[in-house]
Amino acid sequence: MTLTSAAVIDRDGLERDTYRDRKLELFVWSIGGCIAGFELHYAIHSGDEWSMRWTSNEGTTYHRVDRNSIIKGHKELRVMRPMINELPDVRHMQAEFAVRGRLIDDRIRNIVLKRLSQASEK
Repeated sequence: MTLTSAAVIDRDGLERDTYRDRKLELFVWSIGGCIAGFELHYAIHSGDEWSMRWTSNEGTTYHRVDRNSIIKGHKELRVMRPMINELPDVRHMQAEFAVRGRLIDDRIRNIVLKRLSQASEK
């Protein structure tokens, strides 16, 4: 995975970095140099795309692409809906990220791997 967009700052002062390759996409939010959360998308641009989101305030949640919803004005952007009654098999995402994320900054990589490990134990 490579950094594709660095230090986009939103209205709340959160910085967002984006990493992606052909199968994974990672958004990392930080404030004042501290990681506040991330969202790792798996199987991007496929019919089975889903994500694991972790924030320091909300913990871990899972989301799936709603294939029937498009963000207005963006034909390529799909809405992510919470996965309420299903939990994805995080082990595949964990294995992919362990290989594909090896070039990401260690601080970020370690937090993502730690959360993936905790999620795969459930």
